[in-house]
Amino acid sequence: MNPFDLPELRHRISRFVTIKDALTCALVAKAWSDDFLSAVWFTIDFDIHPQFADLSPDVVTKHGDLIRIVRNARTTVQVSILDNVQVNNLKELRIEVAISDTHRAQAYEVVARNRSSLETEVLGDVITSFQHMDVVNFGSTFKSIFRSFSTCPSLLSYFPNLTTLSTFNYNAGDSGPSSARVKRETSLYCPRLSGYYLEDDTGYIIHKILTKVANNNTVEKIRFLYEHVSQDLVTAILLHQSCLRVITHFDLYAGFDLDKDELVPVKNQMEESKKLLQLIPRRCPKLEHVDLHAHEMDMDDVEMEEWVCKDLKTIRVRIKDLDTKDKILRAVTLWRKGCWRRWQEQAGALVGEEGKLDEADMSIEARVARHLIKFGKLWKVWLGYQTWTPI
Repeated sequence: MNPFDLPELRHRISRFVTIKDALTCALVAKAWSDDFLSAVWFTIDFDIHPQFADLSPDVVTKHGDLIRIVRNARTTVQVSILDNVQVNNLKELRIEVAISDTHRAQAYEVVARNRSSLETEVLGDVITSFQHMDVVNFGSTFKSIFRSFSTCPSLLSYFPNLTTLSTFNYNAGDSGPSSARVKRETSLYCPRLSGYYLEDDTGYIIHKILTKVANNNTVEKIRFLYEHVSQDLVTAILLHQSCLRVITHFDLYAGFDLDKDELVPVKNQMEESKKLLQLIPRRCPKLEHVDLHAHEMDMDDVEMEEWVCKDLKTIRVRIKDLDTKDKILRAVTLWRKGCWRRWQEQAGALVGEEGKLDEADMSIEARVARHLIKFGKLWKVWLGYQTWTPI
């Protein structure tokens, strides 16, 4: 006796063959067809075999009662295939609904027909009609955005045009989801994402996002907690030096006001952090906004190497020894005179010596002004109190 004539043996073998092999075996004989076709139809995963969506209703009617597992049914066509009276013995169903009213109705019809046999049912409620197309900035806790229940639709799926994500996590013992998952969800649901405002109690999140999640050619805006400045952080930021436009940190305290007429005290800073942050304007040619109002720069460090960000438009920093309102005002006045002189020269006017900075003047105010004048597009300057413009 041929052992393959035993139905029990064929049934066991059918559980371990590929769909291609099962189809071949089903053509051997009628008895073989009964065993191996069940293997072909047992699991329908549209991500792996999208061609199932192209089957005719007659084929589904003939074999639909063999389907036990359906995964990744997302489109109207895929759900329509399942909306067949013969698809009535499902044990597991993973489906996304509500791309249209018809889609939703068909999906719930499939669920209702199989309610007595279903053991696992996941209705991924990624609802196009509820997507917030105009939202470009969104913020929530890291845990809320990347929920631990992997079967839940991602919160990011509701914001397809998101450009800036602000998130925080102050649970030091919770490292959150894997970098691979965060990268997958941000890429899938928010392809325009280019800004990351990240804060937590250890600095782990921002390092994770910048080194393992964000693509090196897409990050334009970064905001971080100033106390996390370190060599690792600056190295992570510089992975994105080719496209970075905005670098900033969170306010020092609630209600912090940059425009008040009061000198902001300088925080105690490590000398290392002062030098490290200099690398950012020296290495990021597209940088337009430097908003590091807690950071105190040393002009000795600044003058050691040119800044490459020639399109700089905003700068908010403190300068060592520029520590009174009078000194700041004099530096701003010298900068304004230098801007006026440049505009006159660009207009072809004869300006003489008016507004020309004395290169022999090595006061801190003159050194700061000479540095600011290098940036022809610079419009907003903050050096300790109020925001100043060239005019």
